[in-house]
Amino acid sequence: MGRKARFTNEDFLEAALALLADKGPGGVTIAAIADKIGAPVGSVYHRFASREILLAELWVELIESFQAGFLEELNKGDGQKAALHTLKWVKKHPNQARVFLLYRREELIAGDWPGSIKDRVANLISELDAGLTGFTRHFLGKASKKNLDRVALCLIQIPASAVRAYLEAGKPVPGYYEQFIRETYMSLLGDHRTTISD
Repeated sequence: MGRKARFTNEDFLEAALALLADKGPGGVTIAAIADKIGAPVGSVYHRFASREILLAELWVELIESFQAGFLEELNKGDGQKAALHTLKWVKKHPNQARVFLLYRREELIAGDWPGSIKDRVANLISELDAGLTGFTRHFLGKASKKNLDRVALCLIQIPASAVRAYLEAGKPVPGYYEQFIRETYMSLLGDHRTTISD
């Protein structure tokens, strides 16, 4: 019977997350990750073939974490809670939010996604498209491009933009932003259920 591994994949991903949140992409090296948790450098390479693969794994985990809660509200048909999801997730997961909302994939991982996680990325895209399309069709009567753009702007783009400046400054998002997002939702969607023309 083999010995239980001293370090898990999650240990390395959490160390990379902390380094990203604190120092940005340039501060994340295999040596820095190992040093962060007191692990030998070789143990990182034993689990992740490269820095790019480790960061890709972390990036997808963050998207999966965020999107699961968003789609839960969206699939219930609760657009306002879906619009508020970004704000609530940021408050609950500040380090994850800093990485997810401040860095584009291209800033973390050069080139293409590693093959081992391409299926997860494709699945995330498919699930989000299906969720947005289903909600738009149910709520506005038709999933036209204009209606889909309205929903994406209201539920995803505006909430993300609203919190980004505070994440960049390392400050908590003011509580009154919840009211701002509710008001934006009512303006763009709340008063227009199934009445917006194509």
